[in-house]
Amino acid sequence: YSRKIVGWAMSERIDTALVLKALTMALRHRQPPVNLLLHSDRGVQYASADYRRALSQAGLVASMSRKGNCYDNATMESFWSTLKLELVYRRDFVTRNQARTQIFDYIEGFYNRHRTHSARGFQSPVSRGEQNRTSCVVSKTGLALSAPPVLEEGERSDARRKDGRCRQARAYPARL
Repeated sequence: YSRKIVGWAMSERIDTALVLKALTMALRHRQPPVNLLLHSDRGVQYASADYRRALSQAGLVASMSRKGNCYDNATMESFWSTLKLELVYRRDFVTRNQARTQIFDYIEGFYNRHRTHSARGFQSPVSRGEQNRTSCVVSKTGLALSAPPVLEEGERSDARRKDGRCRQARAYPARL
């Protein structure tokens, strides 16, 4: 997959409306094949009836992380770390609108088009995406971060440290 971010949203709350906005954006950008596996963490917003209904209407199959398994969402946790290190921690956002604008610029202008990834042969998501159209759906709030990557059936992302243990994934509040 390309690691291109195709759907994202910001809100003051992590709720079903937030993830539905991110999913809607992703579906507008891509027309995923029927039965594409959409993986998420175990957040209540991803288990809601409205979210499950939206997935079903789009022909997507829901997949959730196993309880206590930090490997399942490693690709998106890596993205959050990158976003925080390269943008959020280097800025003091005065307003939510300023944060939204700068995050939009980072995702759409830099991350997707220019930022290279060693795991993908030092290609940007856009150049890699020309070869493979599977991508990620993400959501962003001003208080915490949560994101489900979209993976093709059978594909998984692992994030083991060199000692074989899980990497700790944490969400931090954005400075607004």
